[in-house]
Amino acid sequence: MPVLLLSSLAFSYYLDAGYQPSVNWWAPLLALMGVCGLRPLRLAVPALALAMAVVVNDGVTAGLPTGVVLIQALLAPPLAALISRSRRRTAKRNAELRRVQPELTGALRINSPVDAPGRWRAAGSLPVETKGWKRMKATRMARVVAVAGAALSMVALAVSPASATVKKGCPYPYVCFYVTATDYNNNHPTWMYSGWDARATGVGGTGADYVVNTRNDDTVRLTGHTSTGEAIARCLAPNGTAIFSYREIVTGLDINDASSC
Repeated sequence: MPVLLLSSLAFSYYLDAGYQPSVNWWAPLLALMGVCGLRPLRLAVPALALAMAVVVNDGVTAGLPTGVVLIQALLAPPLAALISRSRRRTAKRNAELRRVQPELTGALRINSPVDAPGRWRAAGSLPVETKGWKRMKATRMARVVAVAGAALSMVALAVSPASATVKKGCPYPYVCFYVTATDYNNNHPTWMYSGWDARATGVGGTGADYVVNTRNDDTVRLTGHTSTGEAIARCLAPNGTAIFSYREIVTGLDINDASSC
């Protein structure tokens, strides 16, 4: 389990954003509480690792990766509990069969295609149905589905678009403003704006030194003025970052307005 969690952390670094403990810390905690004490953990650990990879990276907002990963994380605890309960019942049933085996005169082990393995019958009698066999098949199917879902989650996460990651604490598809270098370095946006045709004014009343654009296809036009009152305008490319001097104050933005750039 520690190996999977550490690998998920490394994967989040690879995706660019880096570790941000102040954002969405509750998601891995809830997932860990959900699977703690449940056996087997084989089913829950892959989902938890994938959830950690997404949450540590501040979330993947592309629909497919997020949906698959969240479904895995939510279904892991009940599926693990179901498998654990099924195993306990099967073990109890097998123990009962072993106990009564000597009492069955002429008891035979049936391994023919007609009678599934694990069924017992007395000589000259009909097969005795054991529900454990059906539970075993259901358990195996649940495990196969969970592992396949975890694999699909990892694939979806790996092929998700670059714009669907978090950059300096700014999630896709926002344009984020940072008033101070401390906020920028600590990944704490002061303002966040989104919307395909969003237009905002007064976004930098105290001056924005840094602006981050996480959109994949949209150029952002920034407007403002210098300390002497001279108007300024700058175009911020998709997935780009703009840094302003202390003499420049950003006061507005136009999203998806490439014609003005």
